[in-house]
Amino acid sequence: ASAGAGKYLHVLTGKCFRKVTSGDAWLGGQLSKSVNYGRVPGSRNLGEKSSAAAPRVSPADGLAAFRAFLKTEFSEENLEFWLACEDFKKTRSAAKLASKAQRIFEEFIDVQAPREVNIDFQTRELTRRNVQEPSLSCFDQAQGKVHSLMEKDSYPRFLRSKIYTDLLSQTQRRLS
Repeated sequence: ASAGAGKYLHVLTGKCFRKVTSGDAWLGGQLSKSVNYGRVPGSRNLGEKSSAAAPRVSPADGLAAFRAFLKTEFSEENLEFWLACEDFKKTRSAAKLASKAQRIFEEFIDVQAPREVNIDFQTRELTRRNVQEPSLSCFDQAQGKVHSLMEKDSYPRFLRSKIYTDLLSQTQRRLS
């Protein structure tokens, strides 16, 4: 997927997406630190028509299908970590910030984490230090690494998967 392949992004906010204009090729979209949303990876927009004959897929259905695909690859923790980080960034209470940061670290970052994400040692250690004095950005580097992994690895395979083609077929049947 080329960086300029997508013009519109869908930003995950709860269970729905909002359109955001951008040159990035993502389904989802924290394109700058000023946007307080995140990205769900993709090289094209699930909610947009790629051609006149292509069906329009709802964002919720697209996310559910991507999650189901990740389960088949045993990598659902990547999306769950990304979503947990997005929820974390909405935290306003300092007390809750510390407890949420610790919970996310223990679930996804720690080497003994039950749903450990695949990040390098330096990112893991930086995140460990960040969590000791948590801020809304303490997971940004780890989230970025996981995002990049999904963008370059999981999402292109998802677009070629039976789960995705079935989703397109179901959507087309509903529209017919």
